[in-house]
Amino acid sequence: MRNSESNLRNVAWLAVANVVTKVAWALCLMLLMHSLGSDGYGQLATLWAVAGLLAAFTDLGAGQVVLRLGSRQPGQLLPAFHRAFWIKTVVTAVLWVCAVVIGLALLASSSEDSTTQWAFIILATGAMLVDHFHALCTFVLQIRGRMDLHAYWRSAGFVVLLIAFAVVAMRGAALVEFAASQFVITVCFVTGYLLSTLRLLRGAGADQAPPVRAQRLIVEGAPFAVIAMLNLAYCRLETILLATIGSTAAAAVYHGQYQVILLMYNAPAILLTVLMPALYQATRESGYLERSFFRVSRYLNLLAWLTVPVLVRFAGDIMLIVGGRDFALQPLTMQILAGMIFLMPLTVALEFLIAVDQMRFRIVSEASAILIIVVGGIITIGPFGAPGMAAVAVLGFAVSGCMAVVRLHALGIVEPGPVLRNFLWTGLLVAPAVAAFWIPFVPWWLRCVAFLVAAGVTLTVGRYWNDEDRQFLRQLRPGFRRS
Repeated sequence: MRNSESNLRNVAWLAVANVVTKVAWALCLMLLMHSLGSDGYGQLATLWAVAGLLAAFTDLGAGQVVLRLGSRQPGQLLPAFHRAFWIKTVVTAVLWVCAVVIGLALLASSSEDSTTQWAFIILATGAMLVDHFHALCTFVLQIRGRMDLHAYWRSAGFVVLLIAFAVVAMRGAALVEFAASQFVITVCFVTGYLLSTLRLLRGAGADQAPPVRAQRLIVEGAPFAVIAMLNLAYCRLETILLATIGSTAAAAVYHGQYQVILLMYNAPAILLTVLMPALYQATRESGYLERSFFRVSRYLNLLAWLTVPVLVRFAGDIMLIVGGRDFALQPLTMQILAGMIFLMPLTVALEFLIAVDQMRFRIVSEASAILIIVVGGIITIGPFGAPGMAAVAVLGFAVSGCMAVVRLHALGIVEPGPVLRNFLWTGLLVAPAVAAFWIPFVPWWLRCVAFLVAAGVTLTVGRYWNDEDRQFLRQLRPGFRRS
């Protein structure tokens, strides 16, 4: 049984890894936006969207079965990992071919010569598909509580990628050279991550367990594969719709601004990565699940109220730094997308559906969101462009998350009333600090700092923090749950 200090150390590793990787990736995107312009970046973003959608199918859901099986039956972890790896390798090879064919169709009007275009599409899609192998390793490290290895390999990989992109940008290189550098670096660091994971598993002596049949992983993983595909559709599907119905420039603006919003979604990702093995073990402990949902939602509500006002008020200034003038001319898109941050507790509700083996309902809820996005996008992109697509995306995700909350409430796991009251109370405490945005003769970023300081004061005066916050931190248990 792991102690509280060890658990918080793993949370810290995850936080560090997320900060380093997301900052490095954000800088990579800034380099690409400034170097390639909206048209070149739009081509790259379109291929990433295609490969990202296909990546959801590369293990046929077997990775999530490894997490669930390893959490409940630790002796099955290594044989299940081996089988899932080979499933993922075969399926990835097939889907890589599919990604190249789709990419050729989408970029048929590109001005590049055929050889260069083939190389660009193969490398850009391949990098995204190969990178998805890291997810299989992360499932193992969640169970073992060794998120330090995750932090080492992912952080180093993204930092090296940033350096490579900077070198390529300084040389004034073309699209294909950016794609080639990403592909080579991804292969090297994913290989290192895989080898480290295997050493950890074999060192634990788990290789004496009987083999796990591939058929079992595929059958049990099918719902997870569908869920992953639907989940990955967010942003990527909208990008493809904008590139097809609108323009690659509109797709580039939407994709770039969505990346800023996704930075905030690292918070639920960190907490759920730590908690998920414990949640699998607590499937029938409704009290523990309800307390965990409220605490996680409480922190996400706080994060939302500290970030959304900044993104809404200074969207243009932020995108001017992130992507340049082309991306700053449409601040309305990011102002609308900022509403997604208020919906982060709904992400937790969707993940809780998996923890309590409600995969079919999770599929229905996610499919509802995708249907809204597709139909709404077709209707709104023409007259409203990227802002219309953003509004539809927020609506679709809100419907999906609310369906999950209603289902969990019916199962006696979630009580939405306290979460909603906390959301409103947090907003009420933070609201006075918004006055800092109108401080005269001060740069916008200093006004943001003043807002955060003022919000800290109003939260403290309002007695937002309590002893239960510290108790919750002691409950964070990656791998094997508290006694």
